Amino acid sequence: MDLSRMLAFSGQLFAVKTEPGRMKGELRIAPGVADGCMSITTNRSLFVCGQKNPLSTIFCALDPQLQVYTGMTRNFSNDLSSVAMRVLSGFSNQTRFRFLHLPANTRMLVYFCPLQTIEHNVLHSTNTILPSAESLNRFRTILMDILGHNVGNDDADVSDLTNRCREVIKKTLEDCFVSRDTVKGIPLKVIQRHELCKDLAAWGYANVDQPQSLETVLHQLHTTRGSLSQGCKEALGIGPMEVLRYIRLEHVNASLRYSSIRQKINCHSVEELREHYGFKSRGNFSVLYKKYFGESPRQTLSMSKVDRSL
Repeated sequence: MDLSRMLAFSGQLFAVKTEPGRMKGELRIAPGVADGCMSITTNRSLFVCGQKNPLSTIFCALDPQLQVYTGMTRNFSNDLSSVAMRVLSGFSNQTRFRFLHLPANTRMLVYFCPLQTIEHNVLHSTNTILPSAESLNRFRTILMDILGHNVGNDDADVSDLTNRCREVIKKTLEDCFVSRDTVKGIPLKVIQRHELCKDLAAWGYANVDQPQSLETVLHQLHTTRGSLSQGCKEALGIGPMEVLRYIRLEHVNASLRYSSIRQKINCHSVEELREHYGFKSRGNFSVLYKKYFGESPRQTLSMSKVDRSL
């Protein structure tokens, strides 16, 4: 599925695939009235950022059973590469934006709920803890059971959260914070040049059909070339203009696949879409597109869907 497109659905949540190649992924959601469970899996690394709801929080854990972790993961500004599979993260209420870099070939398990679900002072001083392995594994297991990962059926229906499931999740979270082992907190650390990455992604989505240059971006984000470039390289592994190029390629891809988008922007051919999204060189555009999606623009257009409106 086009997971990056699905995640960028509300204008408040943005996703950027940070490595080329055809992306395959799975998104499962078990909603409740005010809470819910979710799992995300992709074969390409994915940067996700979004506006934080001040009344809610999220708890995230990587599933170590999917594949041995070998890459980079970021939680806010912290590089958690050495402990990625052993942490519970994401729950701090001290930052306005949330952002993370989901490594390729891993599964992220998420529980989102009202902020008061877990009352603990650690929420005000850290965004990541190292709980006991036992308590963290119980949290992962209950989420995977609810989402259908542990029932031996890849096509299992994902149902709404029940009160019983909700209480079990809350109990496992409490255990993570007050387990027999000493809980180790990783202090909240937000570095400005890393926060610029989410500002860049938001700007890129808002100005996808406008002329884009590094000078324009620096002016709009009120930053310097060095800060933005270093922040993107450290947090995403790619440069700022590459981030913007990937966002525009995603929009081209969506326009090629859905006639409703082409009608809305009055562009009906590959050439018109290339020009609309600011790709000046025809040959360079085709090469970039095929590298990023694993197929040519015309191949995407040939499979265009005419019966679905976004």
